[in-house]
Amino acid sequence: MKDESSSEKHQPLGAEAFEGLDFGPNWDQPQKTAYTRSFSERPKRSNRRDQEQGERGGGRDRKGETRSRNTGSKFTERKPQAADRRRASVPDYPLEITLLPNQKHLASVVRQVHQSHRAYPLMDLANLLIKDTNACRVKLEVVKTEPEFSLFQCSLSGFVAVDESAVQSHRVRHHLDQLFDVVIEEQDPPKGSFPGVSRCTKTGTLIGPPNHHSYAPAVEQWHASHFPDQPLERCKAWLEVVKDEEVVEAWKVAFSKQERFRLKTEPEGALMTRRQAEQYMAHHTDHAAVKSRKVVVSLALILESGDDVLASMINRALVKERRFPLNLSHAMRAAFRHMKLHLFKVGKINYVTAIKPNKLDESGVSEEVLQVLGVLKNKPGCSREELLHALRSGVESDSEEGRMALKPLGWLIERGHIVEYFNGKLALP
Repeated sequence: MKDESSSEKHQPLGAEAFEGLDFGPNWDQPQKTAYTRSFSERPKRSNRRDQEQGERGGGRDRKGETRSRNTGSKFTERKPQAADRRRASVPDYPLEITLLPNQKHLASVVRQVHQSHRAYPLMDLANLLIKDTNACRVKLEVVKTEPEFSLFQCSLSGFVAVDESAVQSHRVRHHLDQLFDVVIEEQDPPKGSFPGVSRCTKTGTLIGPPNHHSYAPAVEQWHASHFPDQPLERCKAWLEVVKDEEVVEAWKVAFSKQERFRLKTEPEGALMTRRQAEQYMAHHTDHAAVKSRKVVVSLALILESGDDVLASMINRALVKERRFPLNLSHAMRAAFRHMKLHLFKVGKINYVTAIKPNKLDESGVSEEVLQVLGVLKNKPGCSREELLHALRSGVESDSEEGRMALKPLGWLIERGHIVEYFNGKLALP
């Protein structure tokens, strides 16, 4: 069983993805977290009218609110919203949902951490992945108290549903190329007077003129291809008639080039329409869906499942993780250790680095090294420029003298005796 979509696109995280991370330790206050945020409190404005009403006591202020005569407090009578009623009427599936990093994207992050020789906050690396639906996977596991409930996963793409028929429908719509070769059959453009062409406002699909004989089958095919889980009559409301000669001509050109399907096992076999090919695949494919109680699937793929209940559950878990990616960071922590990265803590912040921090035994080291260490002892969290200024005041970093002064720094960083954070701050371990 595949745990990722074969069509899933992967774009390595570039160095620019790390530019927003500027959460180095707060060296002036080492016992506090390095995540500092400033909040401005808006002054409360006194409202004379509200004060007068509070002094007069209770009564009814407005519809839906009552005021206590003794305390002056308000109690709002809120009617249930439509979304609340829908959630109450459709219970969640008995599933445990866990967000995991996509291995390819995680490997890209690990590679850049190794190459940079710098330390990055674990939580912010997790935030980089959680923002991209292609960079995460979802583990769905049926709770132990529901022995009769199961999940079904497409053996080709990893698509997941709680109903086997939904997996069969997905396979028919998206994997015809597994059984068929596509043949473009050309024919003469349709003739006649067509004042307008029906077009879908959501997908942009040109269906055809309502007065053409192919219109009804084309509507059915459009519905089956794009909105199979929606009622046909509801979908028809998304159709508009476009009265434009260029659009009509575009439909004629498309109509004259029809897709036909031929079985790969029968190179000389008869050509089929898409509808015929889908019907054949639905009746002649076995083991399309794998039954399981635990599956792992791409986050992007599961959000396109069309199952409103499952999508709602996933979205709630996703919103929670985007606020604070606790579960994803735990999964990344274990993966980082397996990938030869090291984690250490400063204050309340966990950092990830390719070089294990290691205190230096200063006995027997050169005077140049001791000078670098002495500066960082007195001024932890300084930058390279500040370090050079303390070592050789007035010397430029790109000069020969500047490079020689900072030469011991590279040696110390490579051996973990000095930690260089992503924001360029330097400190002893």
